[in-house]
Amino acid sequence: MTTSGLGIVPLFSENAKFNGTNWPTWKEAIIMVIDSKGAEGYLDSSIICPVPASKIPIIIVTKAPEAMSTIASPTPSLIIILISKTYWDSLTPSIREWKTYNAWTKMLLLFNTTELTGLGIDTSGTAVDAWKTYMDLYDKKT
Repeated sequence: MTTSGLGIVPLFSENAKFNGTNWPTWKEAIIMVIDSKGAEGYLDSSIICPVPASKIPIIIVTKAPEAMSTIASPTPSLIIILISKTYWDSLTPSIREWKTYNAWTKMLLLFNTTELTGLGIDTSGTAVDAWKTYMDLYDKKT
């Protein structure tokens, strides 16, 4: 099982950072770090940012179905949802967890790359967006 702790973003030596010519070895090193965290979903988009609760439609039922009319139960006036901390590879992180894990993953990529703009790496979006740029520009060459 993967751990839920973030830990420090590993920084490669200057020689091991991506420089446009060392794609196969750099990609392998990045994948090893990502695998150790269980963070593959933050690169392959299998873990998506959850929809904020305020944007989820709420259906209010004012009348119980007839099949339930014989069950005597009080009508709840408040529902409390308990949210526990999720692991890196959880497909259902909270919005805050997703943002934190995504930022860590993106930092891993960007902090271990030299000359980001010179190499054409997209730094404006998510870790998935950045990884897609690396893959589109460099994975086809290997």
